[in-house]
Amino acid sequence: MAEGLKYRTFDQLINEASEDLHLFSDNNLIIPRRYIGTVRKINSDLGINIYQQKDLILPIKNYKADLPENLLSIISVIATSIKSLGFLGYNIPGTQIAIYNREEIISKFGDKYPPGCTNSCGECYWVTRKYQDKEILYQDVYPLKPTPASFSKFAQNSPNRACRQKEYYIDVTDKDITVNFAEGEVYLVYLSDMVDEEGNILILDHPLVNDYYLWAVKTKIFQDLWHNTEADVERKYINARDVELPAARKIAQGIVTVPEYSQINEYSAKKIRTFYDRWIKIYS
Repeated sequence: MAEGLKYRTFDQLINEASEDLHLFSDNNLIIPRRYIGTVRKINSDLGINIYQQKDLILPIKNYKADLPENLLSIISVIATSIKSLGFLGYNIPGTQIAIYNREEIISKFGDKYPPGCTNSCGECYWVTRKYQDKEILYQDVYPLKPTPASFSKFAQNSPNRACRQKEYYIDVTDKDITVNFAEGEVYLVYLSDMVDEEGNILILDHPLVNDYYLWAVKTKIFQDLWHNTEADVERKYINARDVELPAARKIAQGIVTVPEYSQINEYSAKKIRTFYDRWIKIYS
C-alpha cells in the first residue's frame, strides 16, 4: 500500500449502503458481490490503481487450468514445462540454481612454485579447502500467445500481447484457461484487488471520493431491484443515477488536486517500472 493513504474495506462500504437502505437489506435484497465491479469502475474512472500483484504456478491437465477467483487482469503467463512437445527455443533468465562442489587452493608449502611443493617423501601437495558454490542457470520457458478473444483479459502493458511465436497459445475465459499442450505448468503473474491481512478487499478512504463510492453502489442496488424485483424503486434509481451520482462524481474528480493523488500515481508508477524491468525486458 502507498504510505500515508487511508483505506477501508469493501464490506464497510456495503454496510454503510445497507444501513441507508435498511428496508432492502433486511429483506436480503442487497447482494455485495454484485457491487465489486462498480467499485473497480470508480477506481478506473478516477485513475486510481488500487491492486496487488500476485503470482502462482498453475498445473495444466487435459489442456486446461482454473484461474484464481481474485484475478483482475493478467500481466504475464509463461509455460515452465510442456510435456510431449518440442523445445521452442526461448531462453529467459530463470531462478533455477545449480550447486557445485568446488576445491580451492589456499596455501602452498615449499619454496618452489611452480610446480608446487613437496612433502617429506618428495611428493607435491597443496593445502586446499572444499566448499559449495551455486550458479543461476538459464531456464527454458515458453511465452504463451493470447488468442484474439483473450486480449481483454491481459493488462495493456502485458508482454504476452507482443508475443510473436505462433506455436503455443492460451485462451482465457472468466474462470479458466485453455492451452494447446495436454500437460505441464504455467507461471501466472496477475493483478488482483488489494486486500488486508484478513483477505478483505480494500478501497480508498478519502472525503472527496467516499460519496462517489457510496452513490455508485446505491445506484447499482436500485438498478438491480428495479430490473429484478417488484420493488417500486424506479424514481429512486433515476434520482440516484441522474442527480446524486453525477454530483458525487464531480466532487470526487477534485481528488486530482490533493497531494494524496500524486502519491497514488507515484506508487502505481513504481509498480509499473518494477513490472517492466522484470517482465518486459526479458522479451525485448
